[in-house]
Amino acid sequence: MKPNFSFCPICENNKIKKKSGNFEFLIEKKKIVVPDITFFICTDCKEKFTDVENEIKIDDFIKLAKRKNAA
Repeated sequence: MKPNFSFCPICENNKIKKKSGNFEFLIEKKKIVVPDITFFICTDCKEKFTDVENEIKIDDFIKLAKRKNAA
C-alpha cells in the first residue's frame, strides 16, 4: 500500500502536492536526475520526499551513477 502523505515531515505543513517526473537533487556537488519517479513536494518549505518503493529506485540509480563515474 502506498502512503498518502498528509503533511510535510520537515515543516509539518499540510499542503502537499503529488508529482511525477524527474526527481533532481545534489550529491557531492553533482546534479542527479532520476527519471519517472512519483514524489511529493511541500508547498511551504519545498522539501521533496517519496515513498519507500521510489526511494529504492532512487538508491539504485545513485549506485549505478557512482559505478559509471568510477569506471
